[in-house]
Amino acid sequence: MRPITPKQIESLATAQQYFHDCYILSSLGILSRSKKGQKILQNNITTNGKDFNIKFLNVNGKTEDYFISSKEIHDLKFRNSDGTLQEMHCPIVKSVELAMNKLIKNHPFKKPPIYRAMDTQQPFEYNKPSRFLELFTGQKPITINESSLRMSLMSKLRDAGDLIMKIWEDEDSAFMLGTGVHFGKLPSWHCFDITKVDMPNNSFTVFDHRQNEELKFPILSGLIKFKFLTGFLGKDLK
Repeated sequence: MRPITPKQIESLATAQQYFHDCYILSSLGILSRSKKGQKILQNNITTNGKDFNIKFLNVNGKTEDYFISSKEIHDLKFRNSDGTLQEMHCPIVKSVELAMNKLIKNHPFKKPPIYRAMDTQQPFEYNKPSRFLELFTGQKPITINESSLRMSLMSKLRDAGDLIMKIWEDEDSAFMLGTGVHFGKLPSWHCFDITKVDMPNNSFTVFDHRQNEELKFPILSGLIKFKFLTGFLGKDLK
């Protein structure tokens, strides 16, 4: 097995989401944009050209590896609402998704009960982004408001604003924003990669893996459209 290539890592920044697993797509996406995150991806995702090995660095304090065969990758398909099967084109994402299936089978409580009760096509669907980031990287991410019942960062606006400033100052940071129940144009319970913070122009930009598009927001009025922030400053990625 050899590490995935820089070109493969680059593809994760805009990989298409099919299942209800934006937490996986955004986690891989934000790590792919960080130099230290790229090293973690190369360490944790290896391949022989057809099969993959996925490494999780902190499963109850231990490292666990999951082998994903080319057949398993081929057989994983998304079922559309009309019953047709959708081909998925990123074997790396599929490998991580399948590895999460195996991890959850071995450790059911790594998926919160509320998510286990949801009707899904695959066990890996729905989970807390901060939980996946810690499982995968071995490091506990900085997280604001993810577990709160509050559906907006409004009450944490000072903390969120301070963190956005740190993200702007740190070129190697890796963060995502997520919605809760949302009544505006943004989808509910969805993750977005932070791709750019531009303090001089009072804006930040996020990437949506479901729609494959970037969205730009004013900082303060934009932050309150989201429920939580989670991720890493460069110094915290090892």
